[in-house]
Amino acid sequence: MNIFVDLNEENLKLIDIKSSINEYFNYCNLVSSINENLCLDDLEENELDYKKFISKSEALEDLNIFFNILDKTYRENNKFGGEQVFECIKKNLLYEFENIETITCWDLEQLINRQFRFIDDESIKLNDLRGHDENICYDIKENINIPIINMRNNIDETKNITELLSNPIIIVDLRGYGKYIMDNKFYYILDCLYSIKDNKVFMLIDNNTKGLGEALIFISKHIKNVFTVGVNTASMNERGIFEFYKLPNSNIILTIKVKSFYDILNEKCEKGIFVPNVLCDPNHALKTVEDMLFQNVK
Repeated sequence: MNIFVDLNEENLKLIDIKSSINEYFNYCNLVSSINENLCLDDLEENELDYKKFISKSEALEDLNIFFNILDKTYRENNKFGGEQVFECIKKNLLYEFENIETITCWDLEQLINRQFRFIDDESIKLNDLRGHDENICYDIKENINIPIINMRNNIDETKNITELLSNPIIIVDLRGYGKYIMDNKFYYILDCLYSIKDNKVFMLIDNNTKGLGEALIFISKHIKNVFTVGVNTASMNERGIFEFYKLPNSNIILTIKVKSFYDILNEKCEKGIFVPNVLCDPNHALKTVEDMLFQNVK
């Protein structure tokens, strides 16, 4: 073992985890011993050579020991999101190990610490109204702010467009959004779309997105840096009320609603169907965006 003591199953049960995450950082130091009368505050640190290089296999061994500790402690504490959160963190850590052959003990400790700072943050958890809790890792949270605008909920219109666009990434959740009467919420998002410059906007869509939701997608097709994520919406298919045509020698897609134009376009354009920029299960759309952003940050 390199940064963790060799802990057996019985010793793990004796660790007293405190409510403050500050105690967590003691995990990342090599300790001399654990006995039944010892709690985390009393653990004595041994000298650890932080400059020592260890192999990828040794680092993964330490990582498995660490998550074995967490399995007996934090995982059962719903305050920190439960098992799903820690599975996500372990996945993130394994991703970081992919291109590592050797690593110093110091870098390994910092890598682990960075992934767990979200516990102090307490604002990392994203709530998908369809019942899927998904978590954006700390690296993304630290580097970019990601407001999520759910069109099925009331939007905080006290945030003006300038404030919203101060975020490099914006997520607009159109899943299940099917209103047909324009309201302030619709115009708020519309103004946002027309005002974006270098921002990236991800629109989450599903086959229950219709009406004004589809209207926002049609508009966004011609706006730079807007990406649709999910599956085709209620009307966006070959038999629906809209027809899609590809201009000759171009990637530009036209959306035509007036039948009188069909015959003219059929002679010059290739008929096609709408396809989201990122095709995925809409229940996992938020997680899909998270994975894309995580790889981009890296």
